[in-house]
Amino acid sequence: MVAALPAAGGLVLAGGSLLHHLLDGMWRYPATFLWPLYGWGFPRGHPEEWFWQWLAGLLHDPLVYVPEAAGGIVLLFFFGQLVYREGVMEFFTRGRF
Repeated sequence: MVAALPAAGGLVLAGGSLLHHLLDGMWRYPATFLWPLYGWGFPRGHPEEWFWQWLAGLLHDPLVYVPEAAGGIVLLFFFGQLVYREGVMEFFTRGRF
């Protein structure tokens, strides 16, 4: 997919991926972040506890709720721009902003 993008689009995609990993704090989980460099086994989590841990972090941990709120504000801004410019259908059909 990246090869089909123009050079600038590929850089934006790479930069966005890097920023996403930084904001998620993936370096704290090297077995996940660097998989499969540590072997083909993948660390198993506890999916039944995931939602409650996420919710507790969202309600009490500023390292969780501040980036989530900032991301929500950015998404609302872009959605507002789509509605204002009447470009919602073009965004969904052609992927253009």
